[in-house]
Amino acid sequence: MVQRLNIFQINLLVFLSVFVFAQLAISAELEINNQERDVGGRVTFAVIINDTPDDIDSVEFNVLYDNHILSFEGWETGSLVSDFVFFNAAVIKGREGIIKVAGFTNSHIASGLSGEIVRLEFAVKECTNSLLELVDLSGAVEGFSTIQGHFKCSAE
Repeated sequence: MVQRLNIFQINLLVFLSVFVFAQLAISAELEINNQERDVGGRVTFAVIINDTPDDIDSVEFNVLYDNHILSFEGWETGSLVSDFVFFNAAVIKGREGIIKVAGFTNSHIASGLSGEIVRLEFAVKECTNSLLELVDLSGAVEGFSTIQGHFKCSAE
């Protein structure tokens, strides 16, 4: 009886340890900041990593936006990926309203860091509030939680 109880306790401790470790690994966040502007203006949304749990050597995700409200004008590399061998952000051909962001490096972004991955620039076409969503995360950011960005029209 005592032996079974000890095995049960050991299994429970192993399970709890794995559960806690998994929760820590998932605590990393990928987020888009919020912006406000009037029609005819430009807005720049930053995609930011918060607290990388492990070294990151690649990123890949899509940004969904309403192309009736915002027009994608271009992008700039964020400070965390400035040394990446390859990095790009572009509207997926034939799928207006979806930007594919992807890159990789031979080195890595060290664990525990936070900062910008990319800055996406848009022209404001219509005065309507809108949401920018991070979806289809893969590579080293797969499993990260996401915080969506909000565009607010600031018409006077």
